[in-house]
Order: sequence, then C-alpha cells, then structure tokens
Amino acid sequence: MLHIINKATPDASLEQCLALIDPQQDAVLLVADGVLSALASYAYWPRGLAVFVLSRDIEARAINAYLAPHIQIIDDAGFVALTEQHTQSISW
Repeated sequence: MLHIINKATPDASLEQCLALIDPQQDAVLLVADGVLSALASYAYWPRGLAVFVLSRDIEARAINAYLAPHIQIIDDAGFVALTEQHTQSISW
C-alpha cells in the first residue's frame, strides 16, 4: 500500500499510519507540508521502509540539504510510478 502523508507534524493520523505500515511491502510518499517529516531530525520511520518526497515540495520549502539520508526524492513521474506499483493507496 502507498501511504500519502500531507501533514507537517506528527499527530494521531500519523501514529495510525505507522501502526498499519508493513515496511517490507508498503511505501510512504510525503507531499505538501508532509515533506517536513523527511527532515533528518525526525527519527520515527521504521527501518527498511521506503520513504519518498516530491522534489517540487522540498524545493519550495528549501529543505533539500536537511533530508534524512534514507529519503528518496522523486518527481511527478516517480509519483505516477509509485501509484502503479501500489494498487492501493491511502492519504493521511
């Protein structure tokens, strides 16, 4: 499943999302203010989980240099590819 997160701060919905994630099968895409959760100062992503951010959203917030090392940057075509790989998605 593809979990799409658009909120900046940890909240109850993010905790619910993390409780449901299977790091071996699922992926997370951070969009809009959700990209702030990709900063190196956040340490709550499960090990082995594929976490992606949209390049235009991190560029708009000028946080490129501050991302956690395991975060993968993708463009809109990468977003489409994720939705093709994961037939189910949920937005948080």
